[in-house]
Amino acid sequence: MFNVDYAALEKGLELMGVGMLGIFTVLFNLYLISIVLIKLFPGKERKDIV
Repeated sequence: MFNVDYAALEKGLELMGVGMLGIFTVLFNLYLISIVLIKLFPGKERKDIV
């Protein structure tokens, strides 16, 4: 029914997948860094942030 350019569609999906993977990687790294920082600076320092 429609003329679909499968090569372009595949390229777009691949780009979207790589983008999502990149976003999740960055979020996961930020999560790990925040855990490490909380473990390094326990107690008193947390009251300064709030």
